[in-house]
Amino acid sequence: MINPLNRKRRVFAGLLATVVTTGMMTSAVAVPAAAEPGPGGHAPNGSPADTLGAHDLDLLAEAQAKREESVVLIVATDKGASAGVAGALENLGATVAKRVDAIGYIRASVPTGAVLKAAALPGVTAVDLNEVIPLPEPVATATRAASATRTATAGPPGADTPADNPYMPTGETGSVRFKQAHPDWDGRGVTIGVMDAGVDLDHPSLQTTSTGERKIVDWFTATDPVLDGDGTWRPMLTDVTGPEFEYEGQTWIAPRAGSFKINTFDESITAGRDPGGDVNRDGDTTDLFGVLYDPVSHDIWVDVDQDRDFTDDGGAMRPYAQNFQVGHFGTDDPATEVREQMPFVVEYREDVDLAPAGLPGVADFVNIGIVEDEHGSHAAGVIAANNMFGNDNLDGQAPGAKIVSARACSWDGWCTSAALADGMVELVVNRHVDVVNVSIGGWPRSTTATTPVPTSTTA
Repeated sequence: MINPLNRKRRVFAGLLATVVTTGMMTSAVAVPAAAEPGPGGHAPNGSPADTLGAHDLDLLAEAQAKREESVVLIVATDKGASAGVAGALENLGATVAKRVDAIGYIRASVPTGAVLKAAALPGVTAVDLNEVIPLPEPVATATRAASATRTATAGPPGADTPADNPYMPTGETGSVRFKQAHPDWDGRGVTIGVMDAGVDLDHPSLQTTSTGERKIVDWFTATDPVLDGDGTWRPMLTDVTGPEFEYEGQTWIAPRAGSFKINTFDESITAGRDPGGDVNRDGDTTDLFGVLYDPVSHDIWVDVDQDRDFTDDGGAMRPYAQNFQVGHFGTDDPATEVREQMPFVVEYREDVDLAPAGLPGVADFVNIGIVEDEHGSHAAGVIAANNMFGNDNLDGQAPGAKIVSARACSWDGWCTSAALADGMVELVVNRHVDVVNVSIGGWPRSTTATTPVPTSTTA
């Protein structure tokens, strides 16, 4: 899971110290408590190098060479200093997109020429420049070859597969023996954040815990609506009035009278990843789905059948954690072995600043929450699958645990460090998970202690 990459990391001031633990699994993110600020308030930093590591200085040099007007900074502050630091960043021309005072966390788009000044601001303890992290391809190894040989002799997994098997690491890690000795110590009472590519809400082994409770209790998208180029975020800019209205040369039916905002979701934006640009599994990549939003109630409607009628699609949807609503693109054929539909959830963000996109004002965004890659479900299964293939013996590490899914990866095969950091903060501060699992590889090596990314080599 998360690879510390031999690097010492400074963590956010006070970040998650009393919430995140590593007592359950080695893939968790561990966060030690930060020291209280010294007497006399927030002293100025000696130089930007006190908060910017060598790798980030290299990234800054690259941005300068490319004449990029701005870069995204991930900033950790002293306890109680985030508001002041955010104001100082804005005075430097920055746009602050996220600020979490409880842990001293800021993400901001900063003019490239002001980065060194930003890093030297009083109250700043660590700074990362955002970067794209490609998802690494699997590499064949001798260990994997041996595992493949064992798998070939074991036969396919199914209803009769024993708990200790070549398909799951639970036998090798001692988990099977541990749960046999302590059957109630199977993760029950624990909620795990899976920071990855999104977890499949339809997967049979991710429906319930070992005690019969709902397995996936929350689902959100951690990418930035403006900066990450994630087409599942739809800016709700066009005003329409129901019960009937014209949009893009066609007549649409609203669910009721009143004022709404509308946009469309284009399935082709997923072409580079697992959905293959065909979210409704109808064999093409040309479908557009209307998305209607009430900016007062925050109700959301998705025209999944593409008939431009929002009254026949199952009603208004809310963010998943509120009512556990799951929509579907496509219609499944139960006679086939594959599922010809894709689950989705919705969420919204209010008053997103459009300045980083060079636009005036703010806008509300609606997200169509879909899985980007199978890896997130794979990780969730290793962590907490329950009764795979209907087999009471075939589980993940902690079948009693609940899961919160967070997607930080986008549609070109990469994640950003800002989305990963935002997602981890959101998981712990607002979604109240006990453990965060990050199985995304590829973070750059660093020997500095100047990064705010909430990881530690003790994980």
